[in-house]
Amino acid sequence: MQRTLIRPPRSRMLPLDPTERIAVVAASPFAGLYEKAIDRESAHEILQARAAKAPLMNKAPKPQPRGRQSDDMVSAMTKSAARSIGSNIGRQVARGVLGALFGGKR
Repeated sequence: MQRTLIRPPRSRMLPLDPTERIAVVAASPFAGLYEKAIDRESAHEILQARAAKAPLMNKAPKPQPRGRQSDDMVSAMTKSAARSIGSNIGRQVARGVLGALFGGKR
């Protein structure tokens, strides 16, 4: 078992008297800065105001969907062939480089 030293708190456990409280507040470097209550607009109030304005602003016509336009048959076949050739060439280059680095068989 270890012995420890415990420092007692440097404060008292009782509330301040009203005269002591006034003295502590007056001696604070923040005296006078936070005494005035300010009722600012909360985030909830800002979002409610935006939501109220949103239906009025969204009266514009609906935009067209952003889907892909259909390609014709020739264009689709060309893309598919180019993709297949590119994939095949890439695979052969990768095999050649890795085979040269790690001494694989041909």
